[in-house]
Amino acid sequence: MSRGDFAPLVSLVSHVTDKIAGNKDTSKPYIGLEHLPCEGSALRGIGVAGDSISTNNVFKAGDTLFGKLRPQLRKSLRVDFDGYCSTDILVLRAKGDNCPMYASKVLQSEAVFAQAIRTEEGTKMPRTSWHSIKDACVFCPSPPEQKKIARNLTTVDNLIEKSEALIAKYQTVKLGMMHDLFTRGVDENGHLRPTYEEAPDLYKPSKLGWIPKDWWVSSIGELFDKRTEHGEPGLPVMSVVMKDGLVERSSVERRVESNLPPEGHALVRKGDIAYNMMRMWQGVLGRALFDCLVSPAYVVLKPKDTINTQFATYLFSDRDSIRVFRRFSQGVVDDRLRLYFHDLVHITFALPTSLIEQQKIADRIEVCDRHITKETAALEQHIRVRAGLMQDLLTGKVRVKVDEPEGE
Repeated sequence: MSRGDFAPLVSLVSHVTDKIAGNKDTSKPYIGLEHLPCEGSALRGIGVAGDSISTNNVFKAGDTLFGKLRPQLRKSLRVDFDGYCSTDILVLRAKGDNCPMYASKVLQSEAVFAQAIRTEEGTKMPRTSWHSIKDACVFCPSPPEQKKIARNLTTVDNLIEKSEALIAKYQTVKLGMMHDLFTRGVDENGHLRPTYEEAPDLYKPSKLGWIPKDWWVSSIGELFDKRTEHGEPGLPVMSVVMKDGLVERSSVERRVESNLPPEGHALVRKGDIAYNMMRMWQGVLGRALFDCLVSPAYVVLKPKDTINTQFATYLFSDRDSIRVFRRFSQGVVDDRLRLYFHDLVHITFALPTSLIEQQKIADRIEVCDRHITKETAALEQHIRVRAGLMQDLLTGKVRVKVDEPEGE
């Protein structure tokens, strides 16, 4: 590796300043900052030209879109189509015979992001600029080596996109499945019960609408008591893993022995459900897998013998249930909403009287959860591999042989 392998970013890419205010081609897509992923490999959506009535930057296929607002979010992605984007996004294009795909990888590197963060200006809405990052020192090998590096990194990116797509698919399937299972239930064979329209004789009227004949309408107060016991120092503290307002995995993740005093920290017994009264409307709750402590922000629900807590955890994290919790929450704005136990106990749900059916419903959802967990683990592994490769290949620490045949 020679000193000539490194150069300022401006020698690799140029800043495209083409803009458009009116007469936009409405058939072209629009990309806003919200569409760029944080350290991701695929767009989070695409708008249309009419979504923005203000002046836009113009980009072409092969350009890299680099978010200059809040650069710590690390939003940078290459696009393979022409379109318009927010002026809070820099449009950067590979110069000369430099590889556009390689340039896009460099623009996702630590060297560039570190320079952007170091030079940001402003407090509430910090921004970087092309002038601030154009002199960042980057690894700039020959175009053939650039192409080989880009191919290696793109292979991993494709694996990341595949895992992300599978996770999104399973999450969509899970949401639809939960709605069906919590309104129709399953028969003795574990199969989804026909709808009311298909088999009205299997349903009965209730104050919540038509429900399966062997179900009942019950309040949370009839299904749970509030546990008021305090724990002892030395117990682990519950941590619930959340994403997008839904419970992905309810478990005690943080098993560090706590030295917290027991006063104010409620005891959670195995099988209890603890919910965050300040964020219940977002689905922040968890089912304990063993005895632990929770902070004063949580209320602990002790199950009675008519409810399966795995079923209840899924029921409470369903989107329809979260909407109900929000209606019962007290407060004016989201960050001040509270759902107190004395309000929670009056909320009613339709559910199977049979604990066996409750468990069968939970088992069906858990199968989908297992797929999500498996793909999430694969995604995390791919991301780690990608980070390692970027560190090695985009710094020149590890060189690739450009004369190797494809696939080797």
